[in-house]
Amino acid sequence: ALQLRHARAADLRPIAELLAEPTAPAAAGAFDWGAQAEVERWCRALPARLAPRNDHMFAVIADEGTGAIVGVTELGKRTMTPAGARVAYIGNVAVGASQRRSGVGRRLVGFACKWARSRWDCADVFAHVEEDNAPARALYESLG
Repeated sequence: ALQLRHARAADLRPIAELLAEPTAPAAAGAFDWGAQAEVERWCRALPARLAPRNDHMFAVIADEGTGAIVGVTELGKRTMTPAGARVAYIGNVAVGASQRRSGVGRRLVGFACKWARSRWDCADVFAHVEEDNAPARALYESLG
């Protein structure tokens, strides 16, 4: 079974690995030095961002049996309108390759949207998606 929960400091490396995971698999047997550098970059950037704050949060989905983190999302409140209104912004969503197309991403985004509305009173939630990320675009379009 999978458990959705807030991220903890101990989740730092698994989150970094998910965020750095390429969407396309590397060649069989090849070590991806670029991905390793990206993991280390995330490990340096994440500690301050994982600390709980009133305007920012990370949530993860973990396998209850193994404890493995299989998905992560980051949500923050930002000023994104000319009038200075604060809105919720999904900064990252990452799902491990073995769990893609299984509803993990939908569950994470749904949780983030509910959090933004119930805790921050944000009617709108925004996200940026790379144009060539068809699965993510399909997810967000299906959610409205």
